[in-house]
Amino acid sequence: MDWAGWAVFGAAARLSVCEWGSLAVSLACTPALTVEPGRPTSITVTADRPVTLVLAVAHREPLIHVDPAAAWDLLVGDEARWRDWTTEIDQSLPFRDAVVRSLLTVVSPLRSGAGLGVGAGCAGYSSYG
Repeated sequence: MDWAGWAVFGAAARLSVCEWGSLAVSLACTPALTVEPGRPTSITVTADRPVTLVLAVAHREPLIHVDPAAAWDLLVGDEARWRDWTTEIDQSLPFRDAVVRSLLTVVSPLRSGAGLGVGAGCAGYSSYG
């Protein structure tokens, strides 16, 4: 991508914001990570060193920042609600795991209480099989 014309704010901070005309993009990270537009950034993720990234995009509207810790808490709470909901699905149902995955894919964006996008909402469900 050609980053000419993008105004960059706080690229070395916990929150990076870039804007170009009516388009704004922010990237927040916990732990803090230096991200420079157009340059690769590497980070090592391990079980004892997790990373939370929150990407926000706005076009002709306010850019809404979600703190990475708050986003993680919302995702964990949403996953717990979905796990509880799936316990109500009959255990003897043929192909139950496939049915649960399908239901989560179809129903999650419609019923999610987290207010997160579909991609973020589904990220926590990989353990459903």
